[in-house]
Amino acid sequence: MSLIEEALTELITGDPGVSALISDRFQPQPLTQNSVYPAISYMLAFDVKVHSHRNDPDTNGITGLSMPLFQFDLWAEDYKGVKDLAEKLRLAIDTFRGTVDGVVINGILFQNGRDIFEESVSDDKKRLHRILTEYQVMYNEPQS
Repeated sequence: MSLIEEALTELITGDPGVSALISDRFQPQPLTQNSVYPAISYMLAFDVKVHSHRNDPDTNGITGLSMPLFQFDLWAEDYKGVKDLAEKLRLAIDTFRGTVDGVVINGILFQNGRDIFEESVSDDKKRLHRILTEYQVMYNEPQS
């Protein structure tokens, strides 16, 4: 797990509104078999490293700023439950700025979301409601 993933895990699971709904059910994709809901799974959708055109022999144009897009999949057994979870996540991280576990986060911004309905990954084939959300995370990578 990368430092930014650890920081995001701490930020999200440490939020009282989110943790009241999911407890410790926050994990990298995919969800495990027979998951309990509501839950959140996540993945790195893409990563962007910001470079500079300055001719600096010390940095070779590397600024240390990273802007990955994280996808958070929110899962619940009913529509209201997944909508409530999406709102709690938004309140916890959208526009967040600060330092978490030593990682300087310059900002987290909601990019988009969409509703999805599908069968469960568990053996009982529950019908699930899912919201796929994406957040851009801007942070300073630790200097080595």
